[in-house]
Amino acid sequence: MELNRELKPCPFCGGEAELVDIQAFSWCNTYYFVCCTNPDCEERTPRCEDKIDAINAWNRRADNGT
Repeated sequence: MELNRELKPCPFCGGEAELVDIQAFSWCNTYYFVCCTNPDCEERTPRCEDKIDAINAWNRRADNGT
């Protein structure tokens, strides 16, 4: 899947987006999600196993499909 490295603004509030990686325990997989940094919004993608998937999920828009 193609990686669009630049995160689009939040589709709900226009806020800046951030890629987050989480690992609950040292033996667990790392998961990724993208979230809005606006504390009044806090919109986010589902947890993904691949950062490319998380970025593409955030950047996908209904009006253009990507």
